[in-house]
Amino acid sequence: MFEAVLFDFDGTLVPSLDYWLSGFKHAFTELGHEVSEQEIIEGCFYKDDSLVAEAFGIESHKTFWQLVQHKIVMHYDSAALVPGAREVLDFCRERNLPLALVTSSEKPVIERAFEVLDLASYFNSVVTADDVVNLKPHPEPVLKALAELGAQAEKTLFIGDYVVDVKAGKAAGVTTAIYFADDHKRFHDPSHIEASGPDFMFASYSELLGRLEKDLAARTA
Repeated sequence: MFEAVLFDFDGTLVPSLDYWLSGFKHAFTELGHEVSEQEIIEGCFYKDDSLVAEAFGIESHKTFWQLVQHKIVMHYDSAALVPGAREVLDFCRERNLPLALVTSSEKPVIERAFEVLDLASYFNSVVTADDVVNLKPHPEPVLKALAELGAQAEKTLFIGDYVVDVKAGKAAGVTTAIYFADDHKRFHDPSHIEASGPDFMFASYSELLGRLEKDLAARTA
């Protein structure tokens, strides 16, 4: 029975995997590199920016990353939440379930997204890439969120969209759930995610809301 809920951001609350693809494409184009979308998905997603730059022969990983981030922030001017996500956030807030955001995105991106999407009031804790030494799949971001919420790991649910979220959550001792919509298949192999062993997967936020409602009913019975 959950007493706190943690959320990943990209691909989980916001359908932003295409934003990242666009950001990488923009950076490569600006620096004079021709790289296919599939090469970007396989070689850039969830990779350290310095390693990406090295792999693709880019001289300055800082310049490359600044170009990626600039394009992503621009996309958030017209961003929207995943359908049903706000209903889940509202459900949690109305029932005083502490919420945290645990993301590998950098603070300026999240600040812009929060402004456009009106999200700040939902979260008791926000852990970005700028707040930790080690990113997911290391458990540090999850453990930091737990500490800031004062939550017990065994009573916390962490919702993400990829293997790194499962690994980080498991290492921190929380229950892990994966949001996997049809459009994620372009970016992720579902069998790869299933093999990482999430406690459950869901394809729509209405499924997640149903689970939380059952959990609350059991807790208050």
